[in-house]
Amino acid sequence: MERGEALEVWRGCVNAWECDELGHMNMRFYLARAFDGLAGLAAALGQPRAFATEAAATLQVVRQHVRFLREAKAGDSLFMTGGVAEMQEEGALALQVLHHDDGRPCATVLSHLLHATPKRGRAFCWPARALAAAENLSVTVPEFAAPRNFAQDEPIDPTLAWSQSLTRIGLAPVAARDCDVFGYMTPDGVLARVSDGMNQLTAPLYAEIAAAEPERRLGTAALEYRIDHLGRPRAGDLVDVRSRVTALAEKVILLEHWLCDPVERRVWARAKGVCANFDLDTRRAAPIPEAVRSRFALTA
Repeated sequence: MERGEALEVWRGCVNAWECDELGHMNMRFYLARAFDGLAGLAAALGQPRAFATEAAATLQVVRQHVRFLREAKAGDSLFMTGGVAEMQEEGALALQVLHHDDGRPCATVLSHLLHATPKRGRAFCWPARALAAAENLSVTVPEFAAPRNFAQDEPIDPTLAWSQSLTRIGLAPVAARDCDVFGYMTPDGVLARVSDGMNQLTAPLYAEIAAAEPERRLGTAALEYRIDHLGRPRAGDLVDVRSRVTALAEKVILLEHWLCDPVERRVWARAKGVCANFDLDTRRAAPIPEAVRSRFALTA
């Protein structure tokens, strides 16, 4: 981050209960850390109570791009820096970098934010103090944080959420514990629902891979995600997770997920991901057998 000095917005460690069957921190908790870090960034912008119940204005996340760069395992010490890559009249593009204790980047999150009213989500102009503070928080997005597989201006058609090509991999209501102080599901809730249903989506693929390579221990590890937050589910709202594998490349799996309300036909979010076929012994991406790719007819 070249234009300004990085601001530390979060510090802590990886808890054992945050790690999944692959032995590293589950992807949902990267976004949970980013959400926690927004409070530090808001304070630096002159809004230290932006995530308090009495807040008149908050930072609402509308789109995120995440890159997972290095594994984080139970007990690892981590810290997060943040800055403003772009300041807009009623919003901002925030860059957050999660670092290992030695300074190496662990993951990056680019969040498109609205300066908005907490309850209605109505965007309005930044105060002068925030615009002035943003000058000292200005950062340049480094190459390792820039999107690789997703266009920033990609159009979204919510009607695709009901496509017959999608498979239901999750269905449950939003719990109060999943919500912020304003009563809305936190942004990490999208990847939490995706992660919880991932094995249901990829089980047929991995059955084929296991038959072709029975000696290998494999799983999917996220490399990159784009999440568009299209609605604001509250406690009690149903979340139907509808997903599909869109392509298989040599070592990666491309995925698409829609989070919907099956009763009211609302669309809460869309997430597109790139995941590695991950060897649990070498801790590296492994090739997907060409025969398997051909049988699934999804070769990228």
